[in-house]
Amino acid sequence: MYFLRCFIFLFSAFCSISIYAQFIEIDPDREFLPDIELFRSDTIKEIIVWKAKSFGKNMPKTIGDRHIEAKYNINGKLRVYNIYDNNDFLLYTYRFKYNNNKYLVNVQKFDGQKKLAYQWFFEENLVKEEYKYYLDKDIEYAWFFTYDVLGNKTEEIKCNHYGKIIRRIYFVYNENNKIINISAYKTNDRFDYKWGITYDNNGDTVECHRLNKEYIVQESIIYKYHKKGQLDSVVYIDNNRNERTLQKVFFYDVNGNIVCKITYDYNEMKEIKYLNTYNTNSKLIESVYFINQDRIHKKLYTYNKNQLCINEKKIIFTGITEIENVVSEIDRTINEDGFLQKQVEKDLTNRRTIVYTYKYF
Repeated sequence: MYFLRCFIFLFSAFCSISIYAQFIEIDPDREFLPDIELFRSDTIKEIIVWKAKSFGKNMPKTIGDRHIEAKYNINGKLRVYNIYDNNDFLLYTYRFKYNNNKYLVNVQKFDGQKKLAYQWFFEENLVKEEYKYYLDKDIEYAWFFTYDVLGNKTEEIKCNHYGKIIRRIYFVYNENNKIINISAYKTNDRFDYKWGITYDNNGDTVECHRLNKEYIVQESIIYKYHKKGQLDSVVYIDNNRNERTLQKVFFYDVNGNIVCKITYDYNEMKEIKYLNTYNTNSKLIESVYFINQDRIHKKLYTYNKNQLCINEKKIIFTGITEIENVVSEIDRTINEDGFLQKQVEKDLTNRRTIVYTYKYF
């Protein structure tokens, strides 16, 4: 699955989730920021071919193949990554540049017309990074990142296409490299908001408080733990109304697996619950999803002798009698070395099947 996750990333738009996403208001334009850590990984270079064939109603039997072409330099580092559609038309090109120490210093993405979509710039010592997002050859947004000697991000600056700073975020860490303060500023360094985070002696988050521009606490997140260190509950509090907005509660089995997770949404007066079942190897084999005590769907998982997932099914419950209907299924073929060779995804609702095949070197 790790190979698959890395691979799927290249076909997703951009990743908007950051380390501190649960604490701060995500800038809507952060969706333009990809997860660059995947580019730094050597895992992606092992996948050299991907093919997909779809079979569905009102469609020709075979649409065709989508191809991935990877090229490497003499050091075995990924140099060019081309993505073609089913008619062999170039969709995207990724180009990777390295310095003399074989360190990745630049990533560029081009569309099929060879127009630059975005690019990253890195310094080998990870002190600074730059990211530029382009629209019609012009820079639409630019981000600048600064890190300390331990690799912790200390500053993030976002500029518009005129080069004017429209967002600046500072990060402060404790002696254990845990974020304890996040301060955000708007144009002209106008203070916007601040998050303060505290931890217990085990390094687990216990409280998060968000202050507005008047330095009044507007939102709080409270974490509680069991004696074994397992997360017991997370409570979200709206300090303006002095009431809870959301609460998550967790229950575990003797092996530490989460067997039940309940979310109480006080704004929508809704209860969401997951009931999980595991095998003797603590692998999830069934997860049932409820809303207000009504079963909505469940997922079933099957594993091979090496405890790698080879089949997934999603079943929805319909009608008063909760008739079970399989709506999707995933079958995986994994070789003896644990590498994914083939994955078949079936959308039974729309009667479509996508087949992924993988080759490695």
